[in-house]
Amino acid sequence: LCLHGGLAMGLDHVSQIAELPRPDENPDDPVAFQLLWNDPREMIEGFVPSVRGDGAYYFGEDVTTKFLEENSLKGIIRGHEVVDGFREDMDGRVITVFSSRYHGSSAGILVMDNDMMEQVRI
Repeated sequence: LCLHGGLAMGLDHVSQIAELPRPDENPDDPVAFQLLWNDPREMIEGFVPSVRGDGAYYFGEDVTTKFLEENSLKGIIRGHEVVDGFREDMDGRVITVFSSRYHGSSAGILVMDNDMMEQVRI
């Protein structure tokens, strides 16, 4: 599953994403907002308020495991955080890709072909 931010409270199945209002340039829907703003954190359980502000949360490994299992998914690919090309969280099940080289770090490209995945830094 590819997302900008991360998993959201109240999002149990990927089919719910298709039901969100579009276009939604200033999302009032909490699920839409959290899909854009939430970030993974390994050392927490459930959802914990984020320093990003009201309505944004960190989500834990338990949330990730449950969502992936219930949706028969292998992992989550996301952006939204400045990292040196890539960062793998939760035993590689959440991968953050940062594709801009204009923030003092490498840009990352994720190349996928069936079950193969290659991380390329530029």
